[in-house]
Amino acid sequence: MPAVCVGVSSAVKESLERLNLGSPVTLKGMTVWPLLGPNLDGSAYGMLDNAMQKGTCEVREQTSPTVDTVVVVNNSDKPVLAIHGQLLKGAKQNRSLNLTTMFPPQSETQVHVACVEQGRWNAGRSFEDARWMQSAAGRTEKLGDVLTNLSRNGSSKAQQDRVWTQQSIKERRLGLHSDTHDEIEIQKINLRDISGSIRQSIVCEADQVGAIFLANNTWAIEIFDNSDSYMKCHESLLNSFLLEAKEALKRGISVLTLEPRTLIDKAWATEWIEIAVPGMGVSVTGRQAATKSCALVLEGVGVSVSVSGFLSQA
Repeated sequence: MPAVCVGVSSAVKESLERLNLGSPVTLKGMTVWPLLGPNLDGSAYGMLDNAMQKGTCEVREQTSPTVDTVVVVNNSDKPVLAIHGQLLKGAKQNRSLNLTTMFPPQSETQVHVACVEQGRWNAGRSFEDARWMQSAAGRTEKLGDVLTNLSRNGSSKAQQDRVWTQQSIKERRLGLHSDTHDEIEIQKINLRDISGSIRQSIVCEADQVGAIFLANNTWAIEIFDNSDSYMKCHESLLNSFLLEAKEALKRGISVLTLEPRTLIDKAWATEWIEIAVPGMGVSVTGRQAATKSCALVLEGVGVSVSVSGFLSQA
């Protein structure tokens, strides 16, 4: 059994200790609690989508393309952070990153992904952007499968059939059709009439370094080492949970009330163990079976902490 990472646990706890719970906002069946606190004194890094837009980072297919692996080429002089469940648009088909990863400067790294567009496989080579996040329930379920595979056989591959099944359920429950069964198209169609107004109502506070999200029996805690990194993921995380909220409204599922500190306690109680992830820093996951958790620590600082689950397991 892997040993508990004491130093890493301390770094994650330092990230948790600085947090103050902000006032919740409940809209359209989704509740968000801001997590406020000071920035940690960590190393500078970029975020994947921003680096792709600037042209300093390229995500592309392998020379001999496969569904479950892509290549991230970081041509910049600083590390680049990608978050588990982040969606890659373009190339031969859209994909979802399996694990949070920090890509070193001037590096080329192969990473495991899952297909989120079952009906397309064309001649594309490079991905255009990474500005969307997998739906909250699908993201949590996939992370659980990836972590299970890591513990059993050391592989960070997802259970592709379960990813497709989850997307098919979403399409059916939301009452829509995507010709290529594309996760990004599903979100765009369903959120085009509400996402703008939600973004105006749930804005980032100046010292916000994370948030707790709740919708459709799915919850997540997302924490970063600094407010700028969280801000760059804020919209995609909101959209991820807005999709769950819209499904809940269509199915007549009531907005649930929850004491957020019970979820924060889960992060506090987690025993973190190291997992094998390419890139910089130390990647860890928690031992608690009812939650799906991963964190990345770089030079003693908790850069990203992600803990999620379903209320039936909370």
